[in-house]
Amino acid sequence: MIRASFKGGRKFRSIIPSRKQYSIRLASSKMAELERFAEENNLNAEIVLTIFDDEDNSVLFRESFSVGEGISNNLLFLVSRTLDTTFKDSPQEEKDALLQMLSKAMEEEAVEQECNKKLFSVPNLGFFKGRKKNELDPKAAEAERARQAEEKARQEAAEAERARQAEEKARQEAAEAERARQAEEKARQEAAEAERARQAEEEARQEAAEAERARQAEEKARQEAAEAERARQAEEEARQEAAEAERARQAEEKARQEAAEAERARQAEEKARQEAAEAERARQAEEEARQEAAEAERARQAEEKARQEAAEAERARQAEEIVEENKKGKPAAAVKTHLSNGFSKGIAFLKKQKQYVPDRKNKREIHPPIVAQESAAMRDLEKQLKMAKIELIEEIKKEKLELDKKLAKEKKKEDKHKKALAKRRKRMAAPGLGSSKLILFAILLIIGVQVYFNVESGNSPLTVPGWVIDIGNKVSNLVASYKKL
Repeated sequence: MIRASFKGGRKFRSIIPSRKQYSIRLASSKMAELERFAEENNLNAEIVLTIFDDEDNSVLFRESFSVGEGISNNLLFLVSRTLDTTFKDSPQEEKDALLQMLSKAMEEEAVEQECNKKLFSVPNLGFFKGRKKNELDPKAAEAERARQAEEKARQEAAEAERARQAEEKARQEAAEAERARQAEEKARQEAAEAERARQAEEEARQEAAEAERARQAEEKARQEAAEAERARQAEEEARQEAAEAERARQAEEKARQEAAEAERARQAEEKARQEAAEAERARQAEEEARQEAAEAERARQAEEKARQEAAEAERARQAEEIVEENKKGKPAAAVKTHLSNGFSKGIAFLKKQKQYVPDRKNKREIHPPIVAQESAAMRDLEKQLKMAKIELIEEIKKEKLELDKKLAKEKKKEDKHKKALAKRRKRMAAPGLGSSKLILFAILLIIGVQVYFNVESGNSPLTVPGWVIDIGNKVSNLVASYKKL
């Protein structure tokens, strides 16, 4: 026999106790009662319906349904809807067999309930209660039995008729249900067809939209490719312009470097020429000083020669006088002259050798026998020699002083020239403080103007143009060249 059970929904246990089995008809009425209870109490729940055969405990159907939505108040409709939606891929014969089995179970249960109602009605109970009273009269009992048999036959015929009518009604209901199911199935199929048509149309629309989007994407990609190509060409052109500018800058830098090299070479040549001129002037000054010293030496030598010639003449004169004296018989004068000449030579020799000069006041020394007149003459001669020596020394000192004055004058002139040259080099090596401030102010002014134009044009404020870098390089090269000088 086919039975049904419910599981779930604690709030509905008063209507469907757990682990209780129901007949198909009672289960359908329980579902209607659950819907009414849920609507009255504004409840919602998920209930699991299980239909099985209690002879072999095989599950025929199991599905969960929602209570409180007003669509699950009939078991057959629930099973039919579930089979058409959830189990739409199952064979149609199996689904029809299950629905027919459930309909038959509901009809059999309806006939059984009708028979039980008639069997246990009140008149029958009265018949059983008054049976003992009529058993005493045999004829009455026989008539009663005949009447009861007739009544029973009539009832059986009525029961059979009602059963036939109930069966016919059940068959009609099943047919109605089948027609309703078929109509619903047809409507479902039509709805499915309409849905498929709508889906096909929607799919076609989506495909058209996809094609349109693909076309737009392709067009956009083509435009982006064109934009990228234009950007690449612009970038390539900018790169070429930058390369041209870089080559021009490099050429300009090379020309600047060559000009700087030429300038440095010219400055080095000029410096070498100046140094050569300085060396030539120094050499000429030295040559002039040497010539002046040679002239002074020649003058001194000439004077010395003249002095020697005068001394020779004096000696010759003295010799002549000695000869005359000798002729006259006066050897004392000759001896005096000879002694004076010898004494002068001895003094000169001792002066050169820086040796001891004998003390003539020492009486213990041995002297030749010279008379007092000769001693006085010798003293006079020695005085004259000393005076001549002093005069000669004075002349030599005077000549040396003049030569020193000339050398000092030349040295002073050379020092003055060197100081002027060093001052000129120092002035050319670096600009003055005022010019440095002016150059710094000009550079800062140029940088400020360039930053303003960069901000106005939307570029980075610290973007420095090439001509500013070139000016800075020129200034640095100029300062470096001045420092090298």
